[in-house]
Amino acid sequence: MPALPDQPRRIRSLGVERPGAPFIFAYDEGPAGDGQLRLDLMFSGISAGTELTFLKGTNPYLHSRWDAGQGVFVEGEPSARFPVNFLGYMEVARVIDTRAPGFADGDVLATTFGHKTGHTAHPDHDLLLHLPGDMDPMLGSLPRRWGRLRPMASCMPIPWNSAHMCRIWGLASPDARCWSGGGTVGLFCALFARRAGASEVVVVDRRTGGAALPTGWALTRWMRMPPGAMPRRAGIRPSVGGGLRW
Repeated sequence: MPALPDQPRRIRSLGVERPGAPFIFAYDEGPAGDGQLRLDLMFSGISAGTELTFLKGTNPYLHSRWDAGQGVFVEGEPSARFPVNFLGYMEVARVIDTRAPGFADGDVLATTFGHKTGHTAHPDHDLLLHLPGDMDPMLGSLPRRWGRLRPMASCMPIPWNSAHMCRIWGLASPDARCWSGGGTVGLFCALFARRAGASEVVVVDRRTGGAALPTGWALTRWMRMPPGAMPRRAGIRPSVGGGLRW
């Protein structure tokens, strides 16, 4: 039976105990305090990529640390170790008790607290996005965690370097928007750019995947980028140790 809003409760969390061994961890959580709100999980987005690497024991953070200045992983200095108690990308939760202004019991929020049955959140520390009432709440598990692109969180702004990329690739329209990469994040950004009013959206990718674009993407086209054709004028240069830096 679920705990009442003003009672302590047991939170369960999906994690990995050791390579190949998923595990349900648990801890006790008290009632929400002043300025906080208590959330009950509705949906959680499980990654079949990054999170699978933790289960397999191949995630680079288990063997190295990320050097943001150099843009590379430094081997031999793991920044994560087993057991991994918390995983997760983005979740959808319902407010069951609120002590924070701007939120009401029953609100449905997109947030990021991992694969847990519940969470006590604070608006100053947690991402809390109200979902429209006419939106399928399951979609709230998608936005922010697919890449670092702000359009996924706000569904409206357009990346600052997009117009510059359009000029480089010869797209004359001032309202055209260009993305480098035709994976899940790139295609979602293309959709949001269309929603934001872009006259044309071009997805630049090394693969010849344009034929696979969903029907109805009349304002979107695919441009294949030949190997080695990434223009240096785009502000992209090789980083120390390989890779690309924007």
